[in-house]
Amino acid sequence: MMRRTTYPKEVKQYFSLIKDTSDKTFTDSRFIDFMNRGAWKSCADGRFVAGTTKKYFEETKDGITQIIITNPSSDWREWIKTLDWDIHFSVEQTKDGYVVFVSESDLKSKPSLAKIYRQVFRKAAYCCACTVCSANCRNGCISIDNKSIKVNECCHCFDCLHCKKHSKCKKSKTNICDDFKHNGEQDCHSINAGCFIFDSLKIPNGGVKMRAINSFTEHAPKSEWMSAFFKDKETFFNENNLGPDQQVKFKVFLADAALSDKNHFSPFAELVSSIGWETETALGLILINLVAMNPQMKWYVKNLDIGYIYTRKNVVDMLLTDGLLDRPANAVAKAYKRIVETPFGMILRFGHVTDDGDLVRTKCSISDLRVVLYGLFKFAKKCNDYKEFTLATLLNDSIDRDGISPTRIFGLDRDDMIPILLGLSAKYPEFITASFTHDLEKISLAEDKSPQDVLDLFKGDFTNG
Repeated sequence: MMRRTTYPKEVKQYFSLIKDTSDKTFTDSRFIDFMNRGAWKSCADGRFVAGTTKKYFEETKDGITQIIITNPSSDWREWIKTLDWDIHFSVEQTKDGYVVFVSESDLKSKPSLAKIYRQVFRKAAYCCACTVCSANCRNGCISIDNKSIKVNECCHCFDCLHCKKHSKCKKSKTNICDDFKHNGEQDCHSINAGCFIFDSLKIPNGGVKMRAINSFTEHAPKSEWMSAFFKDKETFFNENNLGPDQQVKFKVFLADAALSDKNHFSPFAELVSSIGWETETALGLILINLVAMNPQMKWYVKNLDIGYIYTRKNVVDMLLTDGLLDRPANAVAKAYKRIVETPFGMILRFGHVTDDGDLVRTKCSISDLRVVLYGLFKFAKKCNDYKEFTLATLLNDSIDRDGISPTRIFGLDRDDMIPILLGLSAKYPEFITASFTHDLEKISLAEDKSPQDVLDLFKGDFTNG
């Protein structure tokens, strides 16, 4: 207000820029209200700028990752020179761009290099010759002439692919830091997307922000917390020995597991208590809820394959590829050990951490078929209540969908699932029918049944203790 009063002509041009470049349509009175409320400050990235479009899309089908680029702003053949990785890929031209094909397993085998690989095509798609990359390049390998990008004699230091946003760096105690000496401490952040324009547009479709993967921070649940919760029940929310931050994160865990409802012991928690919360049956039901609602548990299930040994660095690199900064990525990797030291790891056999600190996911111990039935109905509900599918579809992890199959959650393969599905069909025909004849397979869930109806099957079967 003071600046506008003192320099009306100079400030007016910025008002015009905000109005003319916004994707919103304003009347004069509405625009004045928009500015007076300070709502313009929420447009701190490119998602609300008129005319911006997504140019980079990625999808995986049948083990092949496709990177789809539309209307690229620069030549990928120049940016690919910055990549020092012998990876097989192919490029197919389209009417308005191109599609890159690469093996999903190749990307998964070296996640830190896969991040660099993706950054190459993000930069090719969005580069506007802002010159940040050429300024970052310590060896002068990038030249920009009239918005034409040239990369010559690249030494593969990746400076150009690690764009940085620097605020005061607490490690160097200056306004500038060297990310090669430390991993983005405190307020010093690297842009993992590799390009400022791509980073500004990375939240898709209207800016609906997803919950952070790092939902537990440094306070993943412990066995003694869960034991106290089921012992004290309703009084736990007002009387416990947890610190303020521990309480906040444990309440996130309880809510996502459907064990609490607005800080009250939920009906689902009562059911779990009657079953015995430390049994594989109860833990299996809780895990299904967590994977459906909690982004951190969902990430572990989606990204860690059964029986594969992941080094801590490998997992951190995977999380960095998914857009996390160094500190949250390390917190998620570290939290896995806390989680598998609870009955989820010790009884359900969800996973473990080796003596060397490597992360491993293992096939869960599931003896009650109704747990799988509950998982199927929760899966169907997350997939828009689509209740007919094949076993092949159920087992296919590369399909892009909101629901996570119980086969993925528990590590069950085709040989495990066929007898489970046939057993469920025989015992609970009002819930599920499954047939496997003449190379034809079909699984149908009853339209009039819900996940809650499956939970009702457990009532009265168990007693406390």
